[in-house]
Amino acid sequence: MLLVVADTLRADRLGAYGNRRGLTPFLDELAARGWVARRARAQASWTNPSVASILTSRYQSQHGIVDFASVLPSAELTLAEVLQSAGYATAAFSANGLIGATNGFAQGFDRFEAHLLAHDDAPAYLRVPVRTDRLAADALAWLDGVWREAPATPVFLYVQPMEPHSPYAPPPDVLARVRGAKPPVDLRRASETMFIDATNPVDHEQLDEILDAYNASVAAMDAALAELFAALEARGFFDQAVVVVTADHGEEFQEHGARGHGRTLFDETIHVPLIIVPPGDGGPGVVEHLVSSIDIAPTILELAGVPVPARFAGRSFASSLQGGIGGRVRRALVSWRGDPSQPASYSEHLRPPGEAVAPATSHQRALVVDDLKLIGWRDGARRFYDLRVDPGEHAPNTVEDADRARLEAALAEMEARARLDASPPETRAPDARTLQALEALGYVQ
Repeated sequence: MLLVVADTLRADRLGAYGNRRGLTPFLDELAARGWVARRARAQASWTNPSVASILTSRYQSQHGIVDFASVLPSAELTLAEVLQSAGYATAAFSANGLIGATNGFAQGFDRFEAHLLAHDDAPAYLRVPVRTDRLAADALAWLDGVWREAPATPVFLYVQPMEPHSPYAPPPDVLARVRGAKPPVDLRRASETMFIDATNPVDHEQLDEILDAYNASVAAMDAALAELFAALEARGFFDQAVVVVTADHGEEFQEHGARGHGRTLFDETIHVPLIIVPPGDGGPGVVEHLVSSIDIAPTILELAGVPVPARFAGRSFASSLQGGIGGRVRRALVSWRGDPSQPASYSEHLRPPGEAVAPATSHQRALVVDDLKLIGWRDGARRFYDLRVDPGEHAPNTVEDADRARLEAALAEMEARARLDASPPETRAPDARTLQALEALGYVQ
């Protein structure tokens, strides 16, 4: 079983989601063999709470990850713990060290390796995370060791690449291919601009450099994942494996004025790619109904034949991953009347009590029902969007009153649901090395 959570990967960068630049040939080929959830939404717009939601199938209100001092409570039950109890060998290899063992994310993993920085002695804007090839080498070495000892052991492997996250360091040849005939990119300026004064727009030239640096980084990650998958295939890893590729969140590039993530709940930050390749010959296909990141763990468990814990808030959509006539009929019904088992996707941007609201971070909650979206501001304001006619979320006054009332009622229901069975919050002050990584990745200055 393989779960890849690509850090800061926008859905619209994949050909499977309509991109025609050819940035992700490997992931597009994988999508052509499996299932593509076109309307997947993350439960948060930055890494720590989003990954916590993926691993626990719980909302931010429940697991309590609200800042970098938050610790995933021991009371939470992770996907890795469930699989470990079912006899799986479990390992995580992450280029994002901010989701580390000291913050509780190692629960259920036999091996947990999270890197803070690749080059501690470089200036902050050049302290790039380790690359996917390093994660792959470590993961393969671990897998070989497990299977030498017990060849029949089922395996759960979690991999989190960081290439699309600034600071950017794509290979020169990849950047040149993406850039084309335009002048070379100043990666130092692009990386600095991405997180220094990120709430103020930059001019077209600077934004174009940032976009090309980001796109080249996405392409580099895709190539590295192709090599990892090829090595796993050579080892017979995929014979009966469930494979899932998704992202923890997306990225803003001034669509609403700011750059980066962790500030808003617009779709550029919470609409994420989600590709599932189940064992057997179920695919390919498209999951058209709404799904959420909290649905990933229950779906993996159902596909693997492992009972889904009642504590999980997400709902499996494994029954949607069916070929043949039965699958086509189910998807036609979902398209026609919506899926009552997947009524909405709910996201949060919560902060510690009493914390001052930083500029451009005024979003608190978002809800998507069908193609309608409601964003709730911290000051109580509401904005309503019809994503069919306004996918960029620039026209908040086009939703009918009846639909607004329906969204308001659904939001109140989801808020109440997300508060159920919340774990007591746990915190741990970041150490000096973590603070250094936070500075390098642009979270503190």
